[in-house]
Amino acid sequence: MTEDNLNNSTLDQFVSGSNKESSDDSSSSTPNDTPNSTTDNPSTSSTDSEKNRTTQTETTPIDSNDSYNPKLQTDSPIVTKCLHDMSGVRVKKSSAESYASNLRLFVNWLQEKEIESVKITDVWTYLKHRVSNGKAKTTVTGDLTAIKNLYSWIFLETEKSIEIDYLELEAINISKLQFPDPISREPLEEEELELLYEHMNCFRDRLMATVAAETGARNSDVRRITLSRLNLKDEDPQIELTNTKEGGTYPAYISKFLATEIEYYIDQRRPAYPSYEDSDYLFLSNTGEKLTARQFNSNIKDAAERAGIQSVIGTRVQRQGDENVEQNVHRVTPHALRHTFNNMLEKENVPAEHRAKALDQDSIEVNREYYSHEDIDYAKFVKRLHGN
Repeated sequence: MTEDNLNNSTLDQFVSGSNKESSDDSSSSTPNDTPNSTTDNPSTSSTDSEKNRTTQTETTPIDSNDSYNPKLQTDSPIVTKCLHDMSGVRVKKSSAESYASNLRLFVNWLQEKEIESVKITDVWTYLKHRVSNGKAKTTVTGDLTAIKNLYSWIFLETEKSIEIDYLELEAINISKLQFPDPISREPLEEEELELLYEHMNCFRDRLMATVAAETGARNSDVRRITLSRLNLKDEDPQIELTNTKEGGTYPAYISKFLATEIEYYIDQRRPAYPSYEDSDYLFLSNTGEKLTARQFNSNIKDAAERAGIQSVIGTRVQRQGDENVEQNVHRVTPHALRHTFNNMLEKENVPAEHRAKALDQDSIEVNREYYSHEDIDYAKFVKRLHGN
């Protein structure tokens, strides 16, 4: 039996120990950190005709936690069972899929070592391995959170005996690890924004950049905008954006000028894309599909190069196959437009609490500076900010 054929009953049998049949041997696996397609990669060119690849955060999770979800599949039956049991119950389904990504790498790194025989020293060694591959503190924190949830579930929900001391696992403090210095991204000045818009390849690309700069939306959120979530005729026009990290949606107010531009694009430009009548996505690729993260990233970076405002602000290590490859980090990316929006709010003396809300951030800790400021009507503020 291979793990691709596992269903719910066989997963239960594996965890309870009643099924003695072994799964596919994963001993040939080697530690492998899969590069993130959304990061800067100057050696990889992407065109608008690139096939739309579905990522874990961009697809709809299963509706019930007792249904088999292939996105939760790993090379370890007990890990796969854990993820299915937690999904939609102990953690959000989107979080379970994120944990699956973390735990696949952990399982591959362990190679022949069984999950149950892992010790606290193994976890520390793995986290150090991740740091040595250039992973940021937030990424390694996600790794540790997934591992903690896995062993908490094994300890509480199964009769498996484990080597690891769960209290020691809970006490791990990753601040003791030596992380690379974070790369600081500078916001774009107004003149640079105008140059960027002027050098975009087409109306669609310019519109996407404008939406990102005017709302602070993440790369994935811009690409996931749908026609059904546009409120362009309201007195205070807005876009209902998907919160990729936390789930749900949030309103992003926009200027009337941008609302008019979007209406023009829908009426005059969008019909030129294949299958436009069959898709609810606002921005379509040249093949009629949703744009990928790499496509949007490349469109912004290339336009910045043409505008003469692009620069390399650092390097990061990415895992490619069995090798660590140093790659350039560019200043102007879709994420830089998010910083630009935050900077515009900061210049207007908008306090951190309001900036965090406008950027749909998890915590105001992301914005650590505080200001003495009265509560504001955000819709009215956007009107003033964009000259409505």
